[in-house]
This record gives sequence, C-alpha cells and structure tokens, in this order.
Amino acid sequence: MIREKFMPNLQGLAASCGWLWAVALGSLLAVPQLAASAPLMSVSLSTPSAQVGDSLSASVHIYQVSDLYAYQFDLVFSPGLLATTAMSERTFLADVGGTIFLAGAIDNATGRVSFVADSLLGAISGANGDGDLVEFSFQALGAGLASVLIENVLLLDSSFRDITASLKGANLRIANGSSNGVPEPSTLMLVLPLSLLALARRPQPS
Repeated sequence: MIREKFMPNLQGLAASCGWLWAVALGSLLAVPQLAASAPLMSVSLSTPSAQVGDSLSASVHIYQVSDLYAYQFDLVFSPGLLATTAMSERTFLADVGGTIFLAGAIDNATGRVSFVADSLLGAISGANGDGDLVEFSFQALGAGLASVLIENVLLLDSSFRDITASLKGANLRIANGSSNGVPEPSTLMLVLPLSLLALARRPQPS
C-alpha cells in the first residue's frame, strides 16, 4: 500500500530531475559556443603585395565585440622592409560618442608603434559589432616578406572589465623596383656608349 502510494511521486521526481539534468547539460554544452564567438582583432592591408618605394595602408579591425569602451595595443612590423609614416583614428568608437585618441610612439628602427590608445568619454555604453579602430600609413623600404602584427592588447567595456579577443596579423610580399620600362641609371650608362658606337660605325653619306 505504501509502495503504491509513493511510487508515482518518485517517478514524477525522477522525471523532473531528468529534465533538470538535461537543462544543466545543455547549459554546459553551450559554453564552448559562447567562447567561439569571442571578438577578433585583425590587421587588413590595402594590398597583398607591393614594390620597394610604394605607399600602402594597414587597418586594425575588430569583429563581434560587445560594449567596447576603450582599447590599447602595439602594432609590430618588419623593420627594414616597412616604415610607418602616420596613423589616424577610425570611426568605430567615434560613432558612439566623444573620444580621446592617443597616437602611438613610432619606432621604425625596431618596427613598433607603441601604446596606440582610444577611449570613449563619459558614462555611456560602448560600441557593438564590427568596425575599424585605427589606420596606419606605411612605405615599403626593402624586398622580402613583411609581417604586421598586433601585440599587448587591452580591451575594456563600459564597466572597465577586460574583454578577451583573438588576434590575427597580416603578411605582405615586397618586390624590388617596378618594371615600368624606365631603365635604371646603370643601364643608361651602358646603353649610351653603345648607341654612340653604333652611330660612329654607321656609313657616312657620300
């Protein structure tokens, strides 16, 4: 009699516990999916290849970020192959509100722009989604495979909590001078004497 009285209740409790376990398991399985959608900071070059003497730009983008209020980072590049000539704030934070932008310290000898920083002003929420943070201007100095990377990143939300992001750099193939049909000075020095010799050997009109 007692067994028959309590068995339905035990079965109902077991069913409820099974449902709770399913909810808990679903929550645990959802954690990797949240981590997979973490923000990404990446470098995008205006061209995948260049020649010595060319000018080009590199933009630092951020993707899938929530409530970005401030950031700081270093830009690292290949010294001897690239030189930074300027940088400018882009509109991702500025579209949200007033900002204070700090251009980094350029050291072309070591290939680094240090302490590039930007922050919103006032008690407002940060920026969401995708956008451009900073654009850098470069000149190609030498031939080879150059890299442009992001290091020492600090991202903060409007409560000044850290935001973790993945980082992605970019590579650039730089070739020696352009083949635009204009002879190099050394080539001109060789062609000119040969041309004069050819004129001297030409039969003179009688």
